[in-house]
Amino acid sequence: MAMDKIAQTKLDVTAYYRDLKQLNVEFYNQDINTSILKFQITRNNKPMLLSDINVNSQIILVTSDGSKKVDNLTFEDEMNGVLSYTLPNDVLVHVGDVTGEIFINRKGSDDTIVVRTFKFSIKDALVNTISADTKLSYIRKFDDLEALIKERAIEIQKSIEGLEDYVTKVTNARDDALQAIGVSKDEVELIIENGKSEIQGLLTNETFLRVTDFEQYKTNIDSQMTDFKDSLEEKTKDKVNEEDFVTQLNDLKNELKVYTDSKKDATTIPLTLINGTTMISGGLGNKENITMTYYSIGNGLYQCQLNGWVQSPQTGDFTNIPEGFSILTDWNNGFDVPQRSSLMNTARIYIRPDNTVGLIRIDNVSLPYSLDSINFIAKGV
Repeated sequence: MAMDKIAQTKLDVTAYYRDLKQLNVEFYNQDINTSILKFQITRNNKPMLLSDINVNSQIILVTSDGSKKVDNLTFEDEMNGVLSYTLPNDVLVHVGDVTGEIFINRKGSDDTIVVRTFKFSIKDALVNTISADTKLSYIRKFDDLEALIKERAIEIQKSIEGLEDYVTKVTNARDDALQAIGVSKDEVELIIENGKSEIQGLLTNETFLRVTDFEQYKTNIDSQMTDFKDSLEEKTKDKVNEEDFVTQLNDLKNELKVYTDSKKDATTIPLTLINGTTMISGGLGNKENITMTYYSIGNGLYQCQLNGWVQSPQTGDFTNIPEGFSILTDWNNGFDVPQRSSLMNTARIYIRPDNTVGLIRIDNVSLPYSLDSINFIAKGV
């Protein structure tokens, strides 16, 4: 679950005088990696189309003690001109008022604008006011706990020193049993290796060991030995030979392959075009629209792919994903990431979490664009 503190504001590009914009926002110096400023850049009260293709965007922050920070902004919603910035630790440590400005520069030119000056504040968290004596008492308690844990660990070490003899007896019993049955020894060796791996994990684990950990480990070993004994008795009774065992294993593999293949039956459905978009011949034969192909990958999830050639006269949405699917694929922490067209990069395609598909025109050339091989994961709803 996201724990971000997000302060959203709108900044309009204008030459008219405006007072210093007070964001009425306060972060704490303990809001580490969670304090986020989000700006919507507008011009004449309409969103500007901003992306890393056509502009550079930067933020400058000046703290109350005069420290300065210049950093890049993140493009969150290119069609609506939304930029964001997560305050780093080297800014949060400066308690007091912070003044900031947004700079936008058009790539390939010297054109630069300062959007607007704004101000917010950083407060000192109460946890920083705890006295040194109190902190020292916590350290002493931690040292006592560490000593107790080390003592328990030594006791556990002594308790399992004789385990190698125990494993040797099990190994001998395994070899005797394998002479009576005609199966591969890999299954029996797996039980032994699992026990060894679990022991090594306890000895090398750097986290705190507890008495209950050892009790759980002992229970696991006893359970494995009981299963091992029952398995030997069952296999000895039936006298399964190696040939039968291999045949049964191959049959199981074939069943698994058939089951897996049955889950990948692909289905192709047409998608309805909107907002004046038209179909263009691009190798789809007589199909009347773009299509979405999908197949189940288990747990209610589907691997999906958009296909087709289309042409749209404008920037914006041109189709929707069917209502029976919910987009799960996340790009760039959940924000839209474009898929470039395969023809001269005349458009950038977007598949959004709200089940819409849209585009941004890059130039004035009215060429069709391809939707081949645009893949995403969806969940059935």
